[in-house]
Amino acid sequence: MDAETPSEVKAAEPSDHHPPIPTFTHRPIQPSNSPFVSHNENATIPFQQDSLIVAVTIPIEKPVETAEPDKDVVTIPQLRPLSDEDAHELGLPPLNFKPFMLRRWFLCSSLAFNLLILGLMITLLFKPQFKVLNQWGYFFIQIFPAVVGTITASFLRGITVTLSRITPFILCAAPTGSTAGKTILREYFPDPSIRDAFRTENFILSYAWILFIFGSFILGFKASLLNTDMTEGYREAIVATWALYPLICIYSFIALFMVAVILKLELAGSTGLRWDPVSLADHLVLFRHSNFLRFFEGTDMADRDSMSNVLSGRPLRLGYWIRVDGANNTCWHGFGLLESDINELESRIQPGATRKLSHESAQNLRYRSTYTNMKRVSMYIWTTIAFVLCGLFIAALITDMVDGYYIPFPANLAAFLFQFVLTFIVSQFTWFWEDLDLFTRSTQPFMHSDSPQPAAENLLLDYNCALPYIVTYTALTNRHWKVARISALAPLQRLLPILVGGSISVVDNGDYTCTCSASLPLFIVIIIWLFVYVILIPYEILEAGYKRHLPRNYCSIADIISWTYASKLLNEESLLEIDLEDEEKRDRWYFQAKIQVACKKYLFGMYKSSTRNDVYCMGIDEDSTDANSISPPDVRELSWLPGVRRRSRIGDGGEKGEAEQEGFDVSADPRWTFLLDVKAESNTADMNAVPEVRQEGQEEA
Repeated sequence: MDAETPSEVKAAEPSDHHPPIPTFTHRPIQPSNSPFVSHNENATIPFQQDSLIVAVTIPIEKPVETAEPDKDVVTIPQLRPLSDEDAHELGLPPLNFKPFMLRRWFLCSSLAFNLLILGLMITLLFKPQFKVLNQWGYFFIQIFPAVVGTITASFLRGITVTLSRITPFILCAAPTGSTAGKTILREYFPDPSIRDAFRTENFILSYAWILFIFGSFILGFKASLLNTDMTEGYREAIVATWALYPLICIYSFIALFMVAVILKLELAGSTGLRWDPVSLADHLVLFRHSNFLRFFEGTDMADRDSMSNVLSGRPLRLGYWIRVDGANNTCWHGFGLLESDINELESRIQPGATRKLSHESAQNLRYRSTYTNMKRVSMYIWTTIAFVLCGLFIAALITDMVDGYYIPFPANLAAFLFQFVLTFIVSQFTWFWEDLDLFTRSTQPFMHSDSPQPAAENLLLDYNCALPYIVTYTALTNRHWKVARISALAPLQRLLPILVGGSISVVDNGDYTCTCSASLPLFIVIIIWLFVYVILIPYEILEAGYKRHLPRNYCSIADIISWTYASKLLNEESLLEIDLEDEEKRDRWYFQAKIQVACKKYLFGMYKSSTRNDVYCMGIDEDSTDANSISPPDVRELSWLPGVRRRSRIGDGGEKGEAEQEGFDVSADPRWTFLLDVKAESNTADMNAVPEVRQEGQEEA
């Protein structure tokens, strides 16, 4: 057949057992050196002849897997950084999200408020005495300064905590990136560490925490700032200059801090975020395709210091990446290492040995640590303070302080003792309740670890960063009674120092003596309030028992990674996949909806690693036959005395897991210090609540 004529397709003669073989003629071609590749179940193999090609279709059976793939051989995904300019050309959304407390309008409003208060206090320097209206005298002199101080302290704390929470993301989003030791390994949130702010040489954050400490004195100074020269009428206010000068200094430093934060955020430009990372799922999305997860192997049971010693120098970058997966290139947003750093680490890190962890030791490890204010010693201290204060206010009523005490020393000294000191002590309950509030919010996702729960109960909970009373409403709808209770009490506690500061009046008699008088209605409210604390503080600390304890405190982003690095969530599931090229599917609501629609349950316990064969890890994963929950020790949760607390090693699997597994093979990487080989974190652990470590849990590999 002539080569120029159209190709003709003919059918070969059929045989008894084979179907017709299609053939066609074509001009002679040279043999191809291209390798044969099949993209489906059937392959077409050409046979070269002088002027004839016969195409034979041969069915290819799928190979039968005779062995499970070796999970120990990990293929690290290739990530190539994508510049901001390239990301913009591709139509990717900008990475400049800021929480509302760090947005320009809020910071400028806070700065204006502080400058206004600073101006008023400077005015008081030139007018140490002034008259006030009779009907508003008491409120203006006794209550208004404390209210202003409360607003200032609340704004300062909110901005400081939010800045601390966002700091690791901002540092990694810089053009040169940062290191793990300055970002994800540090205790920025939810339990910020002042020590880490100094260690990382983060001057603005260090300045913020120093200012926050000095800011705790604001209420005491405000309560002592104004007094009167008349017991009734409050016609003339007298300024206490000894309280005014410190307040002017504190407000000046606060204004300087606001200016520094505004400039820092403006100069930083990118925060590396598309939305606010408030839930566990929001954080996990940023590590779904990270190329350094395998370097966290064994950190689920490692102490914080050894993690910092090994990983602190690793450079990190947060931003857009080109993810190379064979012939496909896709865009991804998250944390990653440059390929040169990956090659260096990979050459030195190999799969480590394993050790046997008994069920009892797994239980000891799982419920090992808790926050400072959840310790039994802290419970005794705070309860005693509330009881003593309640007794002092009752004694003041019994001894007719309402009619006035004659005090044989100057009014300034009396104001310092009865107003500043008393208000400062009571204001420390604010720190306690806010710390307890943050503790209950941050541990709620891990609360029901002995029974698997849907994602709405753990991965998607966003209590940590919700505004007061909004989180209360959300917790009530979710039936999380403790979170609702504490989140309502924490902001309400800020009223107590205001009442205490306004309940005692100091009147200067003019002869180096003064008269102190009390407000009967306010004293009655304060006594009832403190008596409720005497009952409520031990109840809130002891009520949850071990259920809110963790292997180590959740204080950093690295804690989340260490509890999920080998989970199906980060290595196998597609629930955390985000298609950046689809404008609708790349939004936050879409991946959250995918997680909820999947209707899977998750637990915090022992799960089988998805990157190593037959090795278990402690952390968060979906409920399956490869996951085992660890029940908390059986204790009498409301016992005040350590001796009557009972413990047992009863545990169950999840709804699908294996019950009462006797032991687990876990990673025994010599780089890490095993948590059960050291005592619980000295500044955070409830030492009375940590079961004794037994040797059977420390068997060699």
